Amino acid sequence: MDASDWFTLILAMYGAGVSTALAIKELGELRRRIKIILEYIAFEERARVRVINVGQRPITIREIGLSVYFIDGENKHWEDVPMDGKYSSLQDGDNLPKTIEDGEEIVLNLSEIIGGMLLNNNMNAKINIYDVEGHNYKKFERLIYDPKWGKYEKFRKRRL
Repeated sequence: MDASDWFTLILAMYGAGVSTALAIKELGELRRRIKIILEYIAFEERARVRVINVGQRPITIREIGLSVYFIDGENKHWEDVPMDGKYSSLQDGDNLPKTIEDGEEIVLNLSEIIGGMLLNNNMNAKINIYDVEGHNYKKFERLIYDPKWGKYEKFRKRRL
């Protein structure tokens, strides 16, 4: 093999690598992705769930399931929150199912009772979000929002 054959081989391998990387990137962008945040708002003493579409395709949220870790003396268990006890209020346009475009979000304010249970139990919760295609999203982030200073911080567990 002479120098031109080596150059052609290296150029072909480079082209194949770049093409494969771009194909993987394109497929990743077509995937539907959401970010789920369970946040406690200080000073307002309430909790809420934010669902943000971080993908590049619209997604229709069909249902949001919530379970809270319940501690009552020696009795500790997961308690499913019924739909009618979950939210303090649903505004017009927040009824499910709802389609959110990329960059849009759904904010669901939780009732005072659920917010208190979450805060007293280190924000221990299970969130299951289902879309109309049957996908189940479970991964979420716990944050505390301080409206006085306008900042977010990670929730740090307290010893119970």
